[in-house]
Amino acid sequence: MSKSKKKIVLIANQNEIFFRLRMPWVKFLIKNNFEVFAVTPKGEWTKSIESYGAKHIAWEINRSSLNPFGAILSILSLYKILKTIKPDITQNFHTKPNIFAPIAGKLARVKINVSTITGLGYAFVERNNIKGKVIQYIATKSYKFSNMISDKVFFQNLDDFNVLNIRKAIDPKKAIFIEGGSGVDLSDYFPNKRLNRLNYESFRKALGIPKKNFVSIFVGRLQYDKGIEEFIEAAKTLKNKNNLSFLVVGSLDHGNKRSVDEQKLKVWKKEKNIIFTGKREDVPKLLAIADVFVSPSYYREGVPRTLLEASATGLPLIGTNMPGIKDVVINNKNGITINIKNKNDISNAILKLSENKKMCEDFGLKSLEFAKKKYDYKIVVNEYIKFYNSLIRNKNND
Repeated sequence: MSKSKKKIVLIANQNEIFFRLRMPWVKFLIKNNFEVFAVTPKGEWTKSIESYGAKHIAWEINRSSLNPFGAILSILSLYKILKTIKPDITQNFHTKPNIFAPIAGKLARVKINVSTITGLGYAFVERNNIKGKVIQYIATKSYKFSNMISDKVFFQNLDDFNVLNIRKAIDPKKAIFIEGGSGVDLSDYFPNKRLNRLNYESFRKALGIPKKNFVSIFVGRLQYDKGIEEFIEAAKTLKNKNNLSFLVVGSLDHGNKRSVDEQKLKVWKKEKNIIFTGKREDVPKLLAIADVFVSPSYYREGVPRTLLEASATGLPLIGTNMPGIKDVVINNKNGITINIKNKNDISNAILKLSENKKMCEDFGLKSLEFAKKKYDYKIVVNEYIKFYNSLIRNKNND
């Protein structure tokens, strides 16, 4: 006789991001006897989410608004959803779901609620102005309250735990560290330029990249705190090096105050050694034609997905010494660690790797080794499942 399925609700604040990051989770959870509900705002990816077997439920939430009335409405909306589903466990991702969902879960008498700190984001980037301090104060108090009523809080890097622990916004007994971020499906990527030679060369040619050029790739939203301006400035300082090309994969984040504007992008596009692809659905292939991945971000993330993808491709990495990034980019093992907001560090690291093929190969092999050992989504999600089952058993024995 088969065991009854456990109901789990995965809660996120963006429809597209849920699809791009959580589908391997959905597949693996369903395979392991979970009935999966995806609660996100409405969006064009809903049918794709449901095609993986999850039941999607639309949730009204404004991820950028600070309006307290809007927050109350979002909590009440989520309460009604959870009251109807009656899940065994809820897992929340991103700042607002981590704050709203534990409250809604308690009101709906959900058995177990776990939060996932996928990075502390904009609020905890060091700023000395009054606005920054007020935002940090509000965020700290919000995390403290929500973490107090969560059963467990998962962290993707120890720096984020330390920030909240110092501020007494987390009970250390509730904190769990899981390495590997959200994980990646290794089968989606092409390590060691596994694209066959014809496709590899034609793909480069279609983008206007000379066959023998050394390619540095940036993947992400074009917003300042992702370090895109420093990447562009580094490329400009190296424009006299005819064997270097720079690939920027990503689009503007309209409505985000930290996004690059259209005029700035128009100016950047005049640089002949930089290729802008815009948003693409074939990122694994673009990674496969690159020689090094650059993450110049100074935004606080849990573990950046793009770095895991680059690791799964077997690329050497260049990354800032920011929480999350420095967990993946291990200096002189699989890449080079650089300081934030430093175009010279970026250009020097690119030059160093472009002139040392053996170093590139060694770093790339180590990246792939880390991906296989730590970043495979099956390993990551299986760790979560162990904790889910343990929490459910303990709750049933109470």
